[in-house]
Amino acid sequence: MNPEQLQQALANLRGIHDPAAVGWWPLAVGWWILLIVGFLLITFLLMKWLRHRRDNHYRTVAEKSLQRDFEQWQESTDTRQYLQSANALLKRSLLHVNNTDDVASSTGSDWGELLNQHAKKTLPDSAITALTQECYQAQPQTDVEALHQQLLSWLKSHVRKPKQAVGANHA
Repeated sequence: MNPEQLQQALANLRGIHDPAAVGWWPLAVGWWILLIVGFLLITFLLMKWLRHRRDNHYRTVAEKSLQRDFEQWQESTDTRQYLQSANALLKRSLLHVNNTDDVASSTGSDWGELLNQHAKKTLPDSAITALTQECYQAQPQTDVEALHQQLLSWLKSHVRKPKQAVGANHA
């Protein structure tokens, strides 16, 4: 090919055109599957979170009530009233999650054992003594500040199902 023919052939060529851009819509099947799975996962997690909040709302209410009782104790220093209020609050909390006759009717050492059966970390003997014996004395000698922290810890960590009693036979 001579240079004139080459020039004419080049003049007849059209410029290179890019193909039309691929749009993002409609989505490919894989993206639809990913969106559906993501939506279902978010819905599942939201439902689980809402159920957890609903099931544990009583804990928040109980903690606030115990804190109010503690603040009243700080103003009045009526230890006996604090102990009785705390006992009633713990009983209501256990009745909420485990509505059985043994919770409602338990007193004394049975009440202390029941509290410890429903705890991840057991209450110290001093706390059990304060809740089961000293609350009936005219002038209880209890360290209310320490007891208050122990009861808050118990409320935050108690469990619905009681632990097996030590030495209990498995059926």
